[in-house]
Amino acid sequence: CIAKEFKLPVFDELNKIITRQNEIHTAMKQVFDEFIKYKETDFGEYKNFIQKVEYRIKGTGAKTLYVESVDPKYLQ
Repeated sequence: CIAKEFKLPVFDELNKIITRQNEIHTAMKQVFDEFIKYKETDFGEYKNFIQKVEYRIKGTGAKTLYVESVDPKYLQ
């Protein structure tokens, strides 16, 4: 939402990266598809910056994305 608000050219770059990574890492396609879905979502009420993303496989075999974010007021 911050990129949209300030009209940052990040979306074209994200599309290129996701497309390229889908081709290189076909086993991760589901993860990259989730990124695309989230990229299209408007999280306007959330102004946080994502600082860490991890792909995790739980003991049960469930696959998840772990994301840490930080409010911009805490960044220097």
